[in-house]
Amino acid sequence: MMLATMPTVARQTTACASSLRKSARAASVLTFVLALAWAMSGASVLAQSGAQSGVQSGAAAPVGEAAPAASASEKTFKVSGGQASVPAGVTIQVRKIVVGEDATVVHLVASFDSRRTSRVNLNEANATLDLGDGQRLQLRQPDDNRYLTIANGQTIDAELVFPGQIPDGTKQVTLSFNEGNEGDDQNAPGVILRLSLAEAR
Repeated sequence: MMLATMPTVARQTTACASSLRKSARAASVLTFVLALAWAMSGASVLAQSGAQSGVQSGAAAPVGEAAPAASASEKTFKVSGGQASVPAGVTIQVRKIVVGEDATVVHLVASFDSRRTSRVNLNEANATLDLGDGQRLQLRQPDDNRYLTIANGQTIDAELVFPGQIPDGTKQVTLSFNEGNEGDDQNAPGVILRLSLAEAR
């Protein structure tokens, strides 16, 4: 009886093994399908996130377009009478004046050449821009050269900031350095420039 049942047991074992292999393949296929579905779902989420991000980035574009409006509010003036020299050896040339929303900027070049002293200060007394009608703008002292010191034989190229605006219709302004001092002062010579303005086009 034992010998007769052994082939039957073997066949059952083989069938069981075959069934297990089929189950394993089915499980493998199911795992692959689930993994594929998960990957596709993740890609969809990323695509949606990227689309939303793109919309947000696109919405920020007008910020860059607003920049020309700020520059459009500036006025640039050509200057006549923009050069002055004094006996101490200082020569100043005003190149242009730019009026912004809250400040006026004077672009100038200043040189110093002398055999009597090694340096001078152009801003020992605070420089001013006189607009007429009792209006006067004060220089905001530069952090890196508060006294506008120039060494002998040197030239400085400066953009001097005067908080405030030149009123519309102003035809002339007066730029003063070390007001009240003489032009031959060896420490802080006085220099005055009377500047006629013409708006650049």
